[in-house]
Amino acid sequence: MPVRHNIDVMHVEKKVSDALLSILMHNAKSKDGLKARKDLEDMGIRRTLHSEVRGKKTYLPPASYWLSKAEKIRFCRRLSKFRGPDGYCANVGNCVSVEPPAIGNMKSHDHHVLIQNLFHVALRGLLHKGPRIAVSRLCNYFNRLCQRVLDPEMLLALDSEIVETLCVLERFFPPSLFDIMFHLPLHMSREARLGGPVHFRWMYPFERYMKTLKAYVKNFARPEACMAEGYLAGECLAFCLEFLQNSLPVQDVVNRNEDIDSDQLALEGRPLQKATQVTLTDKERDIAHRYILMNTAVMDPYVELHLEELQNTDAKCAKYETVLWKYHNEKICKVDKRQGNKYEETNAVVDHSTRLRWLGFGPRHIAQTYKGYIINGHRFHIDDVKRKTQNSGVTYEAFSMCRSSARDSRHTADIVTFYGVVKEIILLDYHMFQVPLFRCVWANKGNGVKEEEAFTLVNLYMNQSAFLQDPYILASQAKQVFYSREDDTSPCEDWSRRLKPRSKAQNRAHRLTEELSSHGRPASELQSVLPSARPSTHTDLGSNSPGSTYPSLATISRARPHLENRKASPLVRPDRATQSVSRTRSHRPTRTFKPIASARPNPTNEREIHRPRSYRWPIMTL
Repeated sequence: MPVRHNIDVMHVEKKVSDALLSILMHNAKSKDGLKARKDLEDMGIRRTLHSEVRGKKTYLPPASYWLSKAEKIRFCRRLSKFRGPDGYCANVGNCVSVEPPAIGNMKSHDHHVLIQNLFHVALRGLLHKGPRIAVSRLCNYFNRLCQRVLDPEMLLALDSEIVETLCVLERFFPPSLFDIMFHLPLHMSREARLGGPVHFRWMYPFERYMKTLKAYVKNFARPEACMAEGYLAGECLAFCLEFLQNSLPVQDVVNRNEDIDSDQLALEGRPLQKATQVTLTDKERDIAHRYILMNTAVMDPYVELHLEELQNTDAKCAKYETVLWKYHNEKICKVDKRQGNKYEETNAVVDHSTRLRWLGFGPRHIAQTYKGYIINGHRFHIDDVKRKTQNSGVTYEAFSMCRSSARDSRHTADIVTFYGVVKEIILLDYHMFQVPLFRCVWANKGNGVKEEEAFTLVNLYMNQSAFLQDPYILASQAKQVFYSREDDTSPCEDWSRRLKPRSKAQNRAHRLTEELSSHGRPASELQSVLPSARPSTHTDLGSNSPGSTYPSLATISRARPHLENRKASPLVRPDRATQSVSRTRSHRPTRTFKPIASARPNPTNEREIHRPRSYRWPIMTL
């Protein structure tokens, strides 16, 4: 048999995480005790760690992998203040004590989240560089191994990387740490290559199903009979419900963050809590309306005609590209219904939908605001809501103007990622339909986002007026992230590490996997029903992307383009003479100035090529 044993990743993660946590905190369960130091004396290695006898007492010299008392407090404070998004994990702070610093009573899933995302985040700036990077490499190995989509080439690379990672760990940690549980990860990548992704084979769905069976037990003297009767009753009820119309199956779990299937013309997503009416000023209304026009697909033909009209009527627009886009940005909101009919008479626009007709009238000044919104399988809340979870972080990728380096002043177009928090959720009323918008506070791209030790650090408290002229994004464009902030005593207290939750496709795959694997379905059959995605090559310890690489022992650095302090794109091109701060999320590439008819490609094909891609890649099959 190619796979003779199926190693359970859940228990290996728990044991490895518990062992690392104990030796870092140096508690009673630590494997770095007097016997471990005596072993070092017998082997004649690491003389600086040998035990010392002073009178009648024996002392253990401090090791480089021990956290000092101040570092323990900072480590525990970071974990206690951690707030993940809705449904990400349990409240880890309930298992953490700051005074005195201690961590205990953590479940298997708590260790899973700890070793995959929180360990290297909470240890940032603590310990010596060698032990810290060694722990980060091991955490990153488990992170890539537990992805929903696996690349066979990546798994082959993991076979050699885990050997090197364990060798790096052996350089700093005592030999007593490396028991059988630290040996099992050597075989996990090979088993994943032969048996498929680990979520088809680990114990989480079976442990959860055991809880369901235990709920059937009413007579503790006959637990097996109670389970059998409860299971039979559920099967009978599910069979009877098949003959009823408009009924949900008994065992179908409805995700509370799932979008409601409604008419997309009326509203996309669903709001939470009670609405509050607000009156928008003319400036706020124009900014929001302009952004909706710039990011609506049915407006592309009108944008082409409007640019051509500006070139024909204004000599400056025909000569200078910057002036053309500036005038287009100012006048696009003033195109009324009569001008739209004139554009339609040119036969350049074939499809003139009802949505486009109402967009020509513009939104009402009275809008509705909410404190929460559910869209794309994620739950968003404004930043002012005090909750145990953090659902206000957003990110957005857009084509924007940037410089290739700090020494090169030439502008180029590239996909730039922006980070911010939701401050207000607005529903603009276009009489026949509503459009949800998120008003966000964005981090400054010049000095508010940086890369350090393979982390993306975001400063949300510096230069809050960076993008006041363009603060909105569509709710459907928002991707959820969450931030882990430094503690108050740190010199980098305003900086936060960016982390990513699971996507909507991963949440759907997670529910489908648990439903099928609990009934004993084979892995090959499970893989055929899951969504596929192309593995990413982005290097980031704070993400759940397959293909992210571990940090090396050398100084970790990444070549990143030097971005200007603005979010610009060809649709809303700022005037470089005045250096105005502006931004948009349209997905058109930068081009040199040419006549409109020959310079711009087909809008439909262009939108398919240049909008932020959602890669599709076949899932690994057996």
